[in-house]
Amino acid sequence: MTDPAASSELSQQYYREGFELLKLEHFVESLEKFGKSAELRNKTTPDMYRNQGWCLFRLAEQDAFVLEWKSAEEKFQQAKRFYGLCLIHMGRCRRRGWW
Repeated sequence: MTDPAASSELSQQYYREGFELLKLEHFVESLEKFGKSAELRNKTTPDMYRNQGWCLFRLAEQDAFVLEWKSAEEKFQQAKRFYGLCLIHMGRCRRRGWW
């Protein structure tokens, strides 16, 4: 059987490590530490819920950012292709005296 005092101390250590990781914006690792802390305590606190919620919120925010970045990159590549086609078309028009 585990010692409740040692379990509580380890739980607090995990919580502190999770909080430090949260400040460093290492959200996945922070969630893991908060989860281990909650397992050892057999309960969660409002602070733990808040911190876990913040980690999940920021992870979702990062996912949205990545999707937006990929979309912007695709649109940029598309714009470059259209610009290239436009230059080709303008060159043809000039050679024919249309412009």
